[in-house]
Amino acid sequence: MKKGFLLVLTIISLSCLNKRALFTEKELYDTDEIKATHNKIAILPVNYVFNKDGEMLIEKIFTSNDPTKAITNQEDVGHRIQRILYEEFAAYHKEVVWMSDEKVNGKLNEKNINYEDLRRLSKAEIAKALEVDAVIYCDIFVSSTKVNRVSAGPGIPSIPLNGTSGIYSDKVPKVEFTVEIHSGIEEDLLWKAKSVFNRDRFYVERSFRKVIKSDLSPILPLN
Repeated sequence: MKKGFLLVLTIISLSCLNKRALFTEKELYDTDEIKATHNKIAILPVNYVFNKDGEMLIEKIFTSNDPTKAITNQEDVGHRIQRILYEEFAAYHKEVVWMSDEKVNGKLNEKNINYEDLRRLSKAEIAKALEVDAVIYCDIFVSSTKVNRVSAGPGIPSIPLNGTSGIYSDKVPKVEFTVEIHSGIEEDLLWKAKSVFNRDRFYVERSFRKVIKSDLSPILPLN
């Protein structure tokens, strides 16, 4: 009986480890207050940044099977991710009034707020210009970090470190994803979440959508 009980505890513990939160949250206002006063929300075009090591990667991100249609323009990618966020958030949080990405971008154009302006302008002021209660602003930074490999493996070009046999240096692109909710009512940052994950979650659109649907949408303090 005792062994069976310990086995159950072990399974529960492993299950909890597998469900470890992908995002680290920082709540600056009470969730109930955010829910009660922020009903109409707009998602801004995403601030998408990549370093030199990530340039090869963005040729493949969110592309069709036709390589000639690869999205390589920073603003285009920012708008594409904005649409994905809008579609996934709107499907999950049905009680919220979401301004569509098309309407958001149309209003931004009317107000002469361009893609570069989004980084420097007050997000609270942008929320007021869009006539919404709050805006969601995201930073996505694609970078590469060096990691040690025990074995390079067949077909993987690697460089030995310090002349040690079997230890290799390889560059693995990482994605740093920051999500913020800014209030036009409180004129302040309400909530923030951050995650760092490998490119595999970002490389394929359906994998990225799964992150938004399963890991990000449930923690938004909206309903």
